[in-house]
Amino acid sequence: MVAYLSGLTIVDAACGPSVPPGWELVRATNFNGDAYPAYALYKAITGETVIAYLDNIVVVGAAYGRTLPLGWNLKDGRGFRWRWSSGLCVV
Repeated sequence: MVAYLSGLTIVDAACGPSVPPGWELVRATNFNGDAYPAYALYKAITGETVIAYLDNIVVVGAAYGRTLPLGWNLKDGRGFRWRWSSGLCVV
């Protein structure tokens, strides 16, 4: 669910895209500074990571991240501002 706010008041809402089977939504945040949310997704069985970029509720692009080593888990994702790139925090 994407909520549109005016201050602290919700003025509208819409359902975002579904998370594909086998993937986990780790965080929805603005990774690239474009004022739209993006999904940080993680597939535990393979260790794959991906960021799906949205324009409102429509996926407009995606970028695969690193495949995590066996035994590692993606616990959070944040928009790091280092050389204009996004990053994932692995724990």
